[in-house]
Amino acid sequence: MDTASTEPVLRFKVTAIRYTINSPHGKQPIEANSSQDEEEMLMPPEAVKYAAKRGICLYEKYGGVEDFRIPRLLAQATPISIKDIYQILDFFETNEFDTREPGWGDLDEPSVDWIRWLMMGSDRAWTWARIVKRLRTAVIVFPQ
Repeated sequence: MDTASTEPVLRFKVTAIRYTINSPHGKQPIEANSSQDEEEMLMPPEAVKYAAKRGICLYEKYGGVEDFRIPRLLAQATPISIKDIYQILDFFETNEFDTREPGWGDLDEPSVDWIRWLMMGSDRAWTWARIVKRLRTAVIVFPQ
């Protein structure tokens, strides 16, 4: 008789978590934490904050005047909602960026896509948002 199929599965929602992601460049870890005590608001990691700040500075330097809510929240390291996390995911999943295009990574003549990518927190925000989504939807099973 297969006892694994008759054992109950324990499912629960993670209410508070702190985790570290190794940076793809190996320089420093990306940290994030969450708590449902504050209506599931999350603090953006420092690396996301710095990327968004750089993007906003470049945007304003080259004539941008519109105030975008999510980049501003990321740059100020203001707690953001789960809905905002999903909007960050949507941004990265619906936009393609060519890192070989002229102006990518060029502070003197930046490309529009590079500025947009930075304003949304770069790949670090995308990684962070994907991890948050995975943790929120995770089913944790404890062996008996």
